[in-house]
This record gives sequence, C-alpha cells and structure tokens, in this order.
Amino acid sequence: MKNLCAILILFLASNIVIGQCVPDPNAPDTCIICPTPEQGLNPAYIGVEYEQVFTFNVPDEVEVQGNLFPLYWVRLDSIRYLPEGLYYECVPNDCLFLALTQGCVVVKGIPTENNAEGSYNLVLDACFESINNLVLCDSVPGDLLDSQYTIDLFSTVATNNLQQEGFELQNTPNPFSGFTQVEIQAPRNTDLEFIVYDLIGNEIHQRNITVNSGINTIEFDGSQLSNGMYIYTIKDGQQKLSNKMIINN
Repeated sequence: MKNLCAILILFLASNIVIGQCVPDPNAPDTCIICPTPEQGLNPAYIGVEYEQVFTFNVPDEVEVQGNLFPLYWVRLDSIRYLPEGLYYECVPNDCLFLALTQGCVVVKGIPTENNAEGSYNLVLDACFESINNLVLCDSVPGDLLDSQYTIDLFSTVATNNLQQEGFELQNTPNPFSGFTQVEIQAPRNTDLEFIVYDLIGNEIHQRNITVNSGINTIEFDGSQLSNGMYIYTIKDGQQKLSNKMIINN
C-alpha cells in the first residue's frame, strides 16, 4: 500500500511539474493579463523552440462601461490563429482563474515550415462570471478590450560569407531600453556599413564604421524608437551578417 501511495504521489507531481508555466512575480496587480498587447510578445522563428508566458492577475471586480461589477472567475477557452506548431497550456490546467488569484498560460512549441513569415494576430476567447451568476463571454480583441496580441514569425535570420569568414555579431543588453552595445568580432581589419531596419524593411539608421581584428563595440541609441523588434546588419560590399534587437523603452 505504501509503495502504491508513493507511485501515485510521484505520478501526480510529475503531471503538475511537466509543462507548467510560472506566473511572473513582478507582474503588477493592476495588469490583469501580462504582458499587455502594447508590451508585445516574443517573436517566433520557424523551426526554433518558442515560449511566451502570460500571467493572469484576476481582480474581484471589473469595470464595464463605467460601472463596477463583481468578478468571480475568468476562464480562457481558446487562443485562435496561432502559427502551426504552437499550442498553449494553463496553470491551473482547466484554464479557470478564480478572483484574487494568479495563474499563467504558456504558448509554446516549434513553428513549422508550413507557416508563412509575417504577423499572426491572435484572438483570445474567454468567459467570466459576475453578478447573479451571470456568465459573459468575449474575445480579445473585443468589446471589453480592443487590443491586439500579435506574434511576429520569421525564418531564421539569414547570414552569409561574413559569418563563414569568422565575423560574429551580437548586442547587449537585449532587450534594452535606451542604449545597447553592439559587439562585432572581426577576423580582420575592414570597413563596414552598419544598418538598422524595422520589420517591414525600412532603413531607420545607417553609419559607416571601421573595425579592427578582434572585438569591436559600437553604441546604438534606440531611445527614440518605438518598442518592438528590429534587424541590424553589418555589410561588407555584397556580404552581410544580421541579428535581431528588441527595444523595450
């Protein structure tokens, strides 16, 4: 009997731990779903493992058209229009979050090659119970929250002969607010063009730089740019090397 109990305990524990998300302890109480659509979601890459955690802070009342109503629970019923290969899981498992509790939803998986690159506008379907056992259902975006969650999906950032030559490119911190340091490791002395693009290919910054063999660092100011992902590139004639940076001012 003791062995049977031990097996059951291990089975239950494994089902609780595996695949669970963890609510963000730094999420403010005023943020019912964090991150907000304005803060944005992690970008995804075809063939690369993806994870995005939503933290739910459920209040005990909700404002509708200027009036406060009691809120007993919120239940996430579906997340539509995820790229193929991505799915979601909840803690608690039934995706029902009681008032004055914290839970989480994780979107994860590996986007397949059947997906086209681009922006995937998600729809979150949810229901909640309010006064007199009234259950209402709505979506995000919808009547109660007219905001759009989007996952930007890319193919793996392309590189070419500069990487084959031994060039390396990264920036820290990333994500960043204000300034970031772009580090270029070069196998030789050369002149390069440094360019930053937005996600639709607009050039938003360009400068010519000279690098020496070894590690070179340049500072980039993103304080005047909108939050989101940008692609930065170094070019040597027709050869180039690119990476991504995320601004969160």
